Amino acid sequence: LLRSRSEQRTYISPGIPVEVMDTVGCGDSFAAAIVLGFTRRFSIPATLALANAVGAATATGRGAGTNVADAQTVLQLLSRVSQDGSASPEQRLAT
Repeated sequence: LLRSRSEQRTYISPGIPVEVMDTVGCGDSFAAAIVLGFTRRFSIPATLALANAVGAATATGRGAGTNVADAQTVLQLLSRVSQDGSASPEQRLAT
């Protein structure tokens, strides 16, 4: 869920089902991906998809610190998410 002040709109993006090992660090990972999407000027739906994928990927590992979501896992999770027609995060990350 993300609220845009400039558009006066609320965006909702469904979570990505994964086998959860540990939730430590998931919120921090999600927030970091929101910042990345914002600074790279991703669309809001693409930013939410990326944040959900990074948070979900983090949940598949155990512990904090060294349990950082790797790009391959995030890209695999993103491939499960339908995009809104704009450049997807995986396409934008490749540039």
